[in-house]
Order: sequence, then structure tokens, then C-alpha cells
Amino acid sequence: MKGESANHAERSWYHACDYNYFATDFHRDMFLYNLNIAPEHHRKAIRSGQPHHLMSVELSKYINLPKENKVIWPHRYNMGKQPHIAEQLDLVITQKMNLVKEDYYHLLGTSKAMFSCALHENLGISMMEGCLAGAIPIVPDRCSYAEMYLKPFKYPSEWTSSWDNFQTHEQEMKDFIQDKIDNYDSYESLMERQRGILSLRYLNADVMYSFLAR
Repeated sequence: MKGESANHAERSWYHACDYNYFATDFHRDMFLYNLNIAPEHHRKAIRSGQPHHLMSVELSKYINLPKENKVIWPHRYNMGKQPHIAEQLDLVITQKMNLVKEDYYHLLGTSKAMFSCALHENLGISMMEGCLAGAIPIVPDRCSYAEMYLKPFKYPSEWTSSWDNFQTHEQEMKDFIQDKIDNYDSYESLMERQRGILSLRYLNADVMYSFLAR
């Protein structure tokens, strides 16, 4: 009953607020579905980015650092992020490094790519940080990533939807990653476009501010 009690609490908070703000359409739709919010109340659920515009400014100074053939895996070391896949791919796992923020950002800025195989993601700040610092995002076509990232940066969800599926598609996954390393410069214009999408839709809260000003 614990889960059911939590659902009742979240549902009551939702209805008690004039509006509820979600960082992505994926998060919004998942929330409404999981809590069984009736369609007539969906107008209270607003997709708005989060107020992280200063992050774009901070990370922009790392974009032009010389790039090395490194691929970063930036997530928490838990099963939902599938660290065993990152281990198998021999990626740079930041959770195993004792980095202060400046060192972490420098690592992002000197890496050619950043990889995710997360099974659940409502937004994904770490992947955005990597992209803003100049690392090519390599993400599964699922969760919030599906709406946030351009097609050339997304690989089929099936490739990492489970350990068994990864083993089946391991070589395809490696080839996809290797392409980003070998052809980093050819993705420059797409990366610029991608950073614009993140900055305009997900790293500012203008939509939320407009509602609060009413």
C-alpha cells in the first residue's frame, strides 16, 4: 500500500496547484498516465524547461578545448543506468573519479562523446552538460531522450534495452560510437543545432515564468 499512498499524495498535490510544470513531454505524459489523471485535468500539466540557462553560459567556454578520443559515461552507478554496459564498452566512468566541478567540466570539454544507456530518464542534465561542453551525445531513442535529441545522435532503443539485447547488438553499438569519434568534426553543425534545441526548450523556464506572471 505504500506505493498507492504515495500516488494519492502526488495526485492531491497535483490537483491542489493551479499548474504543474514538467521539464519534458515524456515526463508530463508519464506522470499523467501513472497517476491516472483524468483528461479534463490535463490542462494543469505544463511542459516547461528548467531555469538552467546559466549552465549554458558556464559550459560554453569548454567547447573549443582540444578533443581526445574519450567517451564519457556520466551517470549514477545504479542498475537503472546500466553501468555494466558502460563497463563492457570500456568507457570513462566519472563516478569512479574524484572530480571537482571544474575538473569534471574540463573532462567533458576534452571528450569527443558522451554515452547513455539509461532505462529511465525524465530530463538528463548530465547528457546536456556534455553536449554544451562539446561532447557528442549518444543516447537511446527512448524516455526523454527521444524528444530532446536529433536523430543522428540516437541509436535504436533495443540495442541497450537489456543486457541480453546489448550482447546481441554490441558490435552495432560499438560501430555507432566509433563513427562519432572518427567523424567528430563532421557533426559540428548538428551539434550547434542540438545545443540550440537544448538551450531554447529545456534549459530555460520561460514557459513557466509566463504562467506565473498571469
